[in-house]
Amino acid sequence: MATTTHQPTIGLVGLGNIGLLHADRYATLGASLAGMDTTARARERFANRYDSPVFDDHRSLFDTVDAVVIAVPNAYHDRYAVAALESGLDVFLEKPMADSGPNAARIADSAATAEGVCMVGFHNRFRPVVEQFKQLQEAGRFGSLTHVQANYVRQRGVPDSGAGGWFTQRAIAGGGAVIDIGVHAIDLALHLAGYPLVDDVVGTTRRAPEHGFDVEDAASAFIRCVDGPTISLEVAWQSNGPDNRSFVIEGTEGGATLHPSEERLELFESGRKTVVHVDPVDPYERQARSFLRAIERGTPPKRNTVTEALAVQRVIDGIYRSAADDGPADDAPYGELTTADEPAFAPGVSGEQVSE
Repeated sequence: MATTTHQPTIGLVGLGNIGLLHADRYATLGASLAGMDTTARARERFANRYDSPVFDDHRSLFDTVDAVVIAVPNAYHDRYAVAALESGLDVFLEKPMADSGPNAARIADSAATAEGVCMVGFHNRFRPVVEQFKQLQEAGRFGSLTHVQANYVRQRGVPDSGAGGWFTQRAIAGGGAVIDIGVHAIDLALHLAGYPLVDDVVGTTRRAPEHGFDVEDAASAFIRCVDGPTISLEVAWQSNGPDNRSFVIEGTEGGATLHPSEERLELFESGRKTVVHVDPVDPYERQARSFLRAIERGTPPKRNTVTEALAVQRVIDGIYRSAADDGPADDAPYGELTTADEPAFAPGVSGEQVSE
């Protein structure tokens, strides 16, 4: 992998809200920008906002940039990511890695032989409070972890204000609340646990009767790991309960409750509770800095790796398989896709939302 000594030009593939969120960070860090979208209004907004060139075709964009940020609907992640990697570009891919395990595996296979680096967007790993927990964990403060309760529950927060947007269309999103916001909880739980090998997954999905879309708005799952803790998961776009984005971690020597978005960590040791507050920073900007460093050095990042993102995707697939089969799903290998299975390049789907 080649190194670069100049500030790279970053190409944004997908100029919806999440694309603009990333573009703002790279602009702040001094990178030059270019954008690509199939929707004329999105291109015009990007060009006016950043005074940067825009394209309606990814090939034209790829010819003018050093790296790309892919922020399109899930069903098109693999097509753009593989095309960029095969073009020798460095790739930052928004979560989830893809809309399904087989498509995620296609990206991983391409990244394994690509000249460029590939990084996947799990911004919570860059929160200082998460780093604080990992430092305490590595110092042996909690002993061996035994269980992680992972939550991403919204009292009300269905994307796109209900039916009609791509987040609630299985054919484009690949699923509902699990693949949209549950992906963050799964990644962070596995990260806290040290990314152990997953043995099996039991899950169930739910949808409120008033919702006419074809994906779940809530799910529960239990994940058993090989030589690691168990993980329980609660995810909901809509709940008759309070918002909850906490992680409860239990270990043989101590425990903790982690509140990532509040930058707060509660420690429980020998009957004592200690609260640690960490000064907040922008995790998206820190994530962008990490990607720029990976580009400069020509080496893959140590955080948010393709291997870890593929493990997350397999858990997501396991939850969906278990919910469909009404039983546990092991971490089975994925079969090869045929050409007929591959989605077309993204149509003009605009208005992408940021899922935190």
